[in-house]
Amino acid sequence: MKNKKMIMICAILLFIIGLLSITYAVFNYREIGTTNEQLITGDIYMHYLESNTLTITDAFPRNAYDPTKYIEFTIDGKNTTTNHDVIYDILVIRGDIPNGKTESNRIADQYVKFRLTSISNNVETEIFTNKSYHDLQTSKRIHVATIPRNTTSEITHTYRLYMWIGGNIDVGNTETANYSAAEWNNIFASVKVNVTGDFSEKVVDVDPTSDSCFSVGPVYILNNNLSSSELSTCESYMNNVAFDTGTTATSFCQGTGTYNGLTFQQSLDYGEALFIRNNISAFLLDNIISPSGTIAITDYDASCGTEVVIPSTLKFGYVLNDLTDPNNASALNACISFFSSGDYDVREDLDSGSTVTSFCQGTGTAFGGTTLEDNISYFLSNDLQFLLANNILVEETARRNVEIIKSRAFRGKNLTSVVIPNGIEKIFAESFTNNSITTVTIPTSVTYLSCTAFDGGVTITLNNPNLACRQEVK
Repeated sequence: MKNKKMIMICAILLFIIGLLSITYAVFNYREIGTTNEQLITGDIYMHYLESNTLTITDAFPRNAYDPTKYIEFTIDGKNTTTNHDVIYDILVIRGDIPNGKTESNRIADQYVKFRLTSISNNVETEIFTNKSYHDLQTSKRIHVATIPRNTTSEITHTYRLYMWIGGNIDVGNTETANYSAAEWNNIFASVKVNVTGDFSEKVVDVDPTSDSCFSVGPVYILNNNLSSSELSTCESYMNNVAFDTGTTATSFCQGTGTYNGLTFQQSLDYGEALFIRNNISAFLLDNIISPSGTIAITDYDASCGTEVVIPSTLKFGYVLNDLTDPNNASALNACISFFSSGDYDVREDLDSGSTVTSFCQGTGTAFGGTTLEDNISYFLSNDLQFLLANNILVEETARRNVEIIKSRAFRGKNLTSVVIPNGIEKIFAESFTNNSITTVTIPTSVTYLSCTAFDGGVTITLNNPNLACRQEVK
């Protein structure tokens, strides 16, 4: 009886080991903040068409990949229990030794070349090619991808990894050859492909794939050296504003006067002054203000979680395409047509030496020294679809520094904690109120903190002891 039990246990163990050789289930562990940790329980599985090992024998050196030597594998899974994308790594390592060979017959790793492609709707897209690794005794990461957050049904990513012997190897009987003819007869190459969810090298202040959790806007700066005509234009916008005692339209335009206790620059940042909000586009076109290159967080998606690590950088949105590239000729023509007719005819406003073409290409200026890039936000509100459809604007890939937390950006989001990165400069009224935050640390970079930014009772630690909160007047 005991022998039968032992035989059954051994059979079960052999079955499990055999199963693991073709399917890898991964659970992932990552840091969310400086002290909090979350277990991501979404499943990722890796399936191989035949096996996870690719072996080459009796092959000649080649200068390009061998279309017959590849392994196809699929990674699929779903990620329904977390508000963060699950990142997985695809790894290669030395594979098994074929029958009749020994480790001494394995070709040097640096002579093995790889090509990785992805397959979608029967279309193969190259990820990289002609890549080699000096040492495959330990796993080498060849690709990183994600199973997106809130994936409610299983998604599938299919890949092909090609392997060949590079043409940089010399075979012959001379002293200069890498391998003699006799050695070459026994040469083999073998690699295994695996997937893992090891996050040890990818823990940052925020997951870059979580940019969608945050809504952002531009940060504008007041031009300190307004020309006499620009100052006169600014004054005309301010003539009906009830400024604080002692402030004139002129002093406010020059940045010294105040409105409700705030200067022009603070009113721009704070965003509460209606006359400022209503005239942003005009201020841009009249060169009274200009984009700073940094951005402000204006809102947060509460479904992303209650423990927030605010990023120090985020993608902004859209930027001007490279319309100097001949490949973008159709986009350039569409841009020229757009800015030569209709509501946005800029020809009469072009600066000396500029043309509509140069304005579209980002080198020419209009409205007294501003480029099309400077004025993108002006055209976005009404014409975003046209500009995107005609490839005049493209999604920005670079990341911009986050400078400001706008009023009520995180208000009422059920937050239990928040980490504010060094680099944030201004935090405005009610930006974190109506939450369950108990403690918060304000970094030394913050120079403006509203006294109403947090609920009463929140313990606030100031890394800059000289910083005092500001009570805005409404």
